[in-house]
Amino acid sequence: MSKVEVGGLIVLFGATGDLAERQLYLLEERFPLLKIDQYIIMPNHIHAIFIIKNETAGASPRPTIMDMVCAYK
Repeated sequence: MSKVEVGGLIVLFGATGDLAERQLYLLEERFPLLKIDQYIIMPNHIHAIFIIKNETAGASPRPTIMDMVCAYK
């Protein structure tokens, strides 16, 4: 169980929250052009700010934000 301080309060993540956080950070490994700037995990959804690095993706087409969000889901 993870814990995070938010506005002076301690918030505990259960197993589902831990899984949601772990999967979010795995997106950065899957998509090297992506950086997770900030996020908050809510009981039934997540808010995240993605920063897309302005680099070329090589021979492959550059992934879209929709590709990244769908990979998370």
